Amino acid sequence: MLLLDVVGREYGVDARALARRAGIQPERLERPEARLPVEKIRVLWEFAAEAVGDPAFGLRIGAAYSPAASQALGFAQLASPNLRRAIQLLIQYHAVLDTNFRPVFLEGPEEGVVRMGTSSLTGDTLPELTDAIMAATVTMTRLMKGPGFTPVRVSFKHRSPADRRPYDNYFTCPVSFSDERNAVTFSNASLDEPLPHGNRELAMEQERIIERYLETLSGGAVTLRVREHLVRGLQNGAPSEEEIARQLARSVSSLQRDLRAEGTNYRQLLTKIRQDIAERMLAEERLSIAQVAFMTGYGDQSAFSRAFKTWTGVTPSEYRRVRAAG
Repeated sequence: MLLLDVVGREYGVDARALARRAGIQPERLERPEARLPVEKIRVLWEFAAEAVGDPAFGLRIGAAYSPAASQALGFAQLASPNLRRAIQLLIQYHAVLDTNFRPVFLEGPEEGVVRMGTSSLTGDTLPELTDAIMAATVTMTRLMKGPGFTPVRVSFKHRSPADRRPYDNYFTCPVSFSDERNAVTFSNASLDEPLPHGNRELAMEQERIIERYLETLSGGAVTLRVREHLVRGLQNGAPSEEEIARQLARSVSSLQRDLRAEGTNYRQLLTKIRQDIAERMLAEERLSIAQVAFMTGYGDQSAFSRAFKTWTGVTPSEYRRVRAAG
């Protein structure tokens, strides 16, 4: 869970203890298919805000967002032909992230507005979560369009903080508070400008993965559940087969048997996921090879390069050059 990752890493808070204090078993948060009651999410965010003591910590949560955090949805957005389509995917598949998060996209003659819905979690009562969602939205657009990209304006329902500088510094556009809505506004020109790494086939493939995932939120295929655990855990190093089995509340032998019945195994799934993510991330020239190595669960760039050459027959640098030339 991104919230706990950031408060643990950047603020030194015991994230597992924080979850338990909120009445949540930490192991439950490791399950991609887990859905928490609204009240528990609210309490967790309130406790986190109290523990870190930083009024703008929600912005730091949103700034830490990466496509891997939303798995197939994030990769489908990166492969979109333009920002408009990426936002449409968010609207269409928002339930992958959280069924309490209900965004709306209002398309006008000159601007498009992403309104953050009417979730009972957001608004004046929980400004930190609102801040995180708004910042994550802008973070994703910058991953697609470049770090210097800015929206037209950002508006918040909650009151202005005593120090608004973190908001002005992060969004680098007009920011308003005590507004009627939580929203991010983009110009139509920026929404429709072609993205350099749009890939229709890749986007469609990720949409199929999302559809299958949504169909199996309540239990589904073992392969898909293992895949989601692997994708979720890669940035902390690949979860072991034993860890996956424990998260799925079954023995290793039972997990192996179920995967075998579906025509695969843990090692094959891990390798395929790493290769898929690596190839997609290498298409993003803004990402260094070291960053791609980290996102695929390698702590060492040279180990990643050796593995990538085993998968594809070329090094990551060679793959990137061939793709650019083609």
